Amino acid sequence: MVELGDLITLSDDKRYLVCSVINYDGKDYLSLTNIDNMEDIIFCVYTNNELLKIEDESLVKNLLMMRGEVNE
Repeated sequence: MVELGDLITLSDDKRYLVCSVINYDGKDYLSLTNIDNMEDIIFCVYTNNELLKIEDESLVKNLLMMRGEVNE
């Protein structure tokens, strides 16, 4: 399992810091921040020992709300 504070390199060779781990609806979601560009933040779901980028904007908004970063 990927843990908070881990540094990971994705397939595009960019390095990301795991900034949050959220268990939601039985799945583990991670927010990742590019260590070379702090504005490059992505959300992924960790499943079957791999990370899949979240493209669903409503899910990303829900995850941001859980982190307390978005008001309804």
